Amino acid sequence: MKRFSVMAGLGLLLCALQLPAAAAGNASCDAILSGSMKRASVMDRSACGIIAKADAGDKEAQYEAGLIYLWGVDSLNANADVAAGWFMKAAEAGQPEAAYRLAALYVNGYGVRQNMERAHEWFEKAAEAGLGMAMFELGGMYEYGLGVKKDEEKARQWYEKARNQHNHDAERTPVLKERELAENPWEKAEAGDALAQYYAGAAKWREALSAVNPVNAQVAYGQSAQWFEKSAAQGFAPAQTQLGMAWTRGTIGKADDETAAIWFARAAEQGDAEAQFQLAILYANGLGVKKDEIRAVGLFTWAAEHEHSEAQRLLAAMYETGMGVKADRAEARKWHRRSAQESNVALRDMLRLTDQP
Repeated sequence: MKRFSVMAGLGLLLCALQLPAAAAGNASCDAILSGSMKRASVMDRSACGIIAKADAGDKEAQYEAGLIYLWGVDSLNANADVAAGWFMKAAEAGQPEAAYRLAALYVNGYGVRQNMERAHEWFEKAAEAGLGMAMFELGGMYEYGLGVKKDEEKARQWYEKARNQHNHDAERTPVLKERELAENPWEKAEAGDALAQYYAGAAKWREALSAVNPVNAQVAYGQSAQWFEKSAAQGFAPAQTQLGMAWTRGTIGKADDETAAIWFARAAEQGDAEAQFQLAILYANGLGVKKDEIRAVGLFTWAAEHEHSEAQRLLAAMYETGMGVKADRAEARKWHRRSAQESNVALRDMLRLTDQP
């Protein structure tokens, strides 16, 4: 199954989930919970326990039931129609993540008839509840006039709100007039514009990644780092983060985690989610800095709270193993749950930590 992702800056094109249209093979939760279904797994029992709570009206369980049917688990097949139904119940009860996920289904027409007006309505509810990822999608809808009258000023406002929330996608995706700059940054970059210098670095980075000849790749990486360094020196956080990543990966010479940590720290001080995540990895492993698992937990937590899915996954693992923090099964489950809308692996980890009925 492909990862479910929404890219507002690219016209809200979503990756297809390839979900089956029917639940012909679905097992009955009654049979699973009663024990009459001998092949039922631990995951089945956990999932059915959640579905029972959802049936009783628990909006958080309804959201989780939606995730279960979005991805499918063991005897419970993925079913877009059922997933949409549970997301609808939870969203109508005020669960913001369900509202966001329901909006995404309306965009793609999975489990519901495609309807951009309804998608806009639910993205707006999720955004008003404080979800940065929904703010980012609203920006895309206003920019392209999807489900709402085209309005570049409102698009700019929502994009700005998402970036102020340090939503990971919003911090890294060129929007509105930035797209033209990202395509052709050279003149403004030479003139000293920090944003243009960052995009010049990004362009050279992409050139390096696609280079067939290792020598050409190394030259492009070096040019990329030069542009990132010019932008970073002006205090532009994404460039500082990218420069740190160039040092950790050794793409501009010998890897230097100490120098990387300095750049990550500068960007992290500005609230850059990716920088918080990268710096946490260094502290967790004692790379370029003195090992400090407690500080790593704090940095992972900040990034995770700002919708960085990898940070959510690693933070869950730290709570589960007691690394840098007191082991806490419930907290580990919470963070697996936060990333479960993007990963069926995270969903299974969430179910693994769910108390069985």
